[in-house]
Amino acid sequence: MPIAVPASRQALADKYATLGNYVGVCTGDPGATNVPANEAFGSGYVRVQSPWTSGSGGTLSGTAVTIDLPSGTFNYILIASASTGSTMIDKCSVPDTTLSSPGSVVVTPNYVQT
Repeated sequence: MPIAVPASRQALADKYATLGNYVGVCTGDPGATNVPANEAFGSGYVRVQSPWTSGSGGTLSGTAVTIDLPSGTFNYILIASASTGSTMIDKCSVPDTTLSSPGSVVVTPNYVQT
């Protein structure tokens, strides 16, 4: 059931922002636990912090971050509460991005509470 009251949607979105703001990238579905599977590694890869900005009616916007990656195909983004470890709080599938050699991607996370 969608949340009908915009202020309630925003309160829930703002709570989500407190759970974590580190962005990571995966080569496949990271799963549904706090231990992400398929997370990228090597070539300087690290999760990058992206502070959330509160919006209205249930939205959050993250800051664009540049993430260094090894070569490979990447199709999931994860949000975590820390820069390392078993701290995943959410995931999102994205269109495949293939790098034939190490490079970087820019990710701008967004959240919409319905």
